[in-house]
Formats: sequence, structure tokens, C-alpha cells
Amino acid sequence: MIRTSFGKRLGLAGLLGIGLVSLGGAVAPLPAAAGDWHRPGYGSGYGSGYGYGYDRPRPPYGPGWGHAATPGLDRHRWRQEQWQRYGEATGRIAPWESRRIDRAQAGLARHEAWARADGIVTPHERWELREHARRVDDLIARSMRNGYGYRHGW
Repeated sequence: MIRTSFGKRLGLAGLLGIGLVSLGGAVAPLPAAAGDWHRPGYGSGYGSGYGYGYDRPRPPYGPGWGHAATPGLDRHRWRQEQWQRYGEATGRIAPWESRRIDRAQAGLARHEAWARADGIVTPHERWELREHARRVDDLIARSMRNGYGYRHGW
């Protein structure tokens, strides 16, 4: 029996290696790669009603897909801000209307933060966010054409 510290370390490494080899069957399999969306045996046909296959790709949300990203909503909110600035610069949006629009956009930001809180923005949550953004669009459009601005009768 080896009594040196090197021998003890070598013996521990050997035991650890044997333990890992014996647990080889109990180790969980690695997750599929992002592009590996065909899994045979999981109902790959279109009419099967479940699973993904050649004719039914994995939906673009979930882990590994930028699942909490909302780039479309970010662009939409940026366009809304530009629209609001244009209305303020041309005098078609009154200051009190601008504050109302700011509050509506803050509500949209809160809604987005709520949807992203769990790390996954589902298709239904994306639909809700688009509808909320459209309501803010409607508010901006009404403010632009109602005639309460500086150069439009206010």
C-alpha cells in the first residue's frame, strides 16, 4: 500500500473514476441541439397531433431560442415614441395628451416585463402584447387628429 500523498490522490482519482463509470447509465442524456428538431418516435407525421417532425418544426420559443426576447415589440414601441415626438413637434398633440400617451406606454412596458418575468414569452402572451401596443397606437392616432394641439384649436 502506498502511503505518500501522491498515492492517496491517485487512489482517490481511481475510485472516483470507477464510481463515474458505474453511474454511466444513471446520467441524464444531453438536451437536443437547437437545430435538431426531428426526433423519431415522437409522432413526426403531420396528422399525428403531437410532436415535431419534418413538416412541423419546433415553435420559435422556449429555452435556446431567445425565448424572452421581444424585438418586434421593441421596434413597435420605438415607432410609437417617434410618432408621439412628431405629433408634439408639429403641435398636433397637446401636453396633457402626451402625458396620457406616456402613461399608456408605461403600462405596455409593465405588461412586457410581466410577460418576460418567467423567462418565456408564449405565443399567447405575444398576442396580448401586440393587442396592447395596438391600443396605444389607437390612442396616439386619436390624439393626432382630435384638434386639441397648439396649432389646431387649443
